[in-house]
Amino acid sequence: MVMYQRDAFGQALVKAGEAMPDLFVLDADNATATRITEFAVRFPDRYLNVGVAEQNLIGVAAGLALCGYKALACTFAVFLCGRAFETIRNCIALNKLPVVLVGTHAGVSVGKDGSSHFAIEDIALMRCLPNMQIVVPADVRQINDLLPQVLAQQAPTYLRISRSGTPEVTPYSVSVKLGKGLLLADGNDCCIIASGLLVHAALVARESLAQAGIHCAVAEIHTVKPIDRTFVLGLARKYNRLVVAEEHTIHGGLYSAISELLCADLPVRCTPVCLLDTFAEGGSEESIFEKYELTPGAIEKAVRNHLS
Repeated sequence: MVMYQRDAFGQALVKAGEAMPDLFVLDADNATATRITEFAVRFPDRYLNVGVAEQNLIGVAAGLALCGYKALACTFAVFLCGRAFETIRNCIALNKLPVVLVGTHAGVSVGKDGSSHFAIEDIALMRCLPNMQIVVPADVRQINDLLPQVLAQQAPTYLRISRSGTPEVTPYSVSVKLGKGLLLADGNDCCIIASGLLVHAALVARESLAQAGIHCAVAEIHTVKPIDRTFVLGLARKYNRLVVAEEHTIHGGLYSAISELLCADLPVRCTPVCLLDTFAEGGSEESIFEKYELTPGAIEKAVRNHLS
């Protein structure tokens, strides 16, 4: 069953508001789309709509953090990371303020909103900032488990949430811990490391490959920064062949983080499944994922090419 990440985020935020009386949520005039409306209704004294002014959104969040409150600033990922980058850099990251920045509608799954609304470089922008953590949940379960952990951190954090929905991929037998990678399925021919919406695509690709006698492991990375170095290097040593899938440009995201790690510590060949050096065209979500090869079929093709 497909479940929408932003709906889960809205519900988890209300629970956090009940548990944390010092939590303030800031909005850039799109609460309905980001699903923070229920928090605003339940806790009107701890909700602030600063209007369509992303730099101000970050400035007010920084001020609240300096006054001892826990501040969460939420808007579309492309506007949060793009328009407010300098303010995030100088007010949040530079001062190590424990503000949670939530970018919804990330990646290309916003579809018909068009290229101007695609956040395909947001992880790269946030990852280059010292002190900034980056968290990319793969499903509803991970949002529910990771949001309280993120709010408990005394560090700047970027939480990336998709507009789209995905079936749950995280087994309930697995503990979801901030900073720790997850092995979702084992294999012996190759390991697919994925994040966000492409984790489900990786699992679908694995099933198809298994029918052809190719047995792949699937690992999930939800904390892109700081990346679970021990986990990734362990995968590289065990499988020696890696395919990395993400809904982001090839520059600066999960593929870059893993490649940098491998280059420094363990030279293992790594193949990307992601947007190449291009902007994506607008269209239906399905057509965009197909055109830019962010599908189970694209992952399967990458594995086959890698093994050959």
